[in-house]
Amino acid sequence: MDPTGISGLILAYAHPVCDEAFAATPTPVTPTPVTPAPVPSTNKLTIYSDCSYSGASAQYSVGDVSYIGDALNDKLSSLRVPAGCTVTLYQHSNYQGESLVVNGDNSCLISNNFNDKASSFKFSCGAVRPPTPTPTPTPTPTPTPAPVPSTNKLTIYADCSYSGASAQYSVGDVSYIGDALNDKLSSLRVPVGCTVTLYEHSNYQGASLVVNGDNTCLINNNFNDKASSFKFTCAPREVVAYGDCNYQGAAAKYPAGSYAYVGDALNDKFSSLKVPAGCSVTLYEHSNYQGASIVINSDNTCLVANNFNDKASSLKVIC
Repeated sequence: MDPTGISGLILAYAHPVCDEAFAATPTPVTPTPVTPAPVPSTNKLTIYSDCSYSGASAQYSVGDVSYIGDALNDKLSSLRVPAGCTVTLYQHSNYQGESLVVNGDNSCLISNNFNDKASSFKFSCGAVRPPTPTPTPTPTPTPTPAPVPSTNKLTIYADCSYSGASAQYSVGDVSYIGDALNDKLSSLRVPVGCTVTLYEHSNYQGASLVVNGDNTCLINNNFNDKASSFKFTCAPREVVAYGDCNYQGAAAKYPAGSYAYVGDALNDKFSSLKVPAGCSVTLYEHSNYQGASIVINSDNTCLVANNFNDKASSLKVIC
């Protein structure tokens, strides 16, 4: 028997030094970094596969993307569009099918009925660039009229059959024909589209004769060796197109030359034409001389009869 009465007891003593030495050391835990969704940089478009800018994503610089890529094709649900930029989404590749223009961040395309639809897009910044279908040909301004040919000269001769002494005149009035040919005119060459009125006396007095083309001998007109003055005129060497039949409606003049585009005012609106004698005009259905065509050599009161009413978009005038 243990007289102390403490037999069988185990005594424990606290010792600060020992306790500290034997304390368990925790294992350090390295936190797993969380990669945030990419934040759009300036003038970068960021697209996401899920709403609220989550899920798979891709970032694009300004430009056109004809195919969005397998990873996000028909899976785009939200997008971040920088201020001042615009993206036009297309339902199919190569900018085909339905489209949607987005001018700012869009958290969910479900509200635009365009969720999981996009396959291509056009992304621009600065001036908004709307989707352009077929490029419109650049209208060609009215060209400088071709120089008036020298054939717009009147030539008079002292003898029949364009022989003998001669003189040549530009358009205008001649009050006295000159001593060399006064009362001696026997034949004359008058350009197509021009007219000369011969007068028996100077200053456009006395009997007169109108000549609209070449005349080999004025004996046939009872005007041989009679002329002392004349007036020489030529019709403008230009085609006049009208928006309505019978030379009515809006009108435009086209001097000799080629016109790749007739202009907005009369595009697909030609209905009648004034074509000077000696001139011809070829009308084309489309700009740049494309499509069906028709050649007109004289005045035409209504192109309906030619099945070419309201069709012309380009033309060529030859005089």
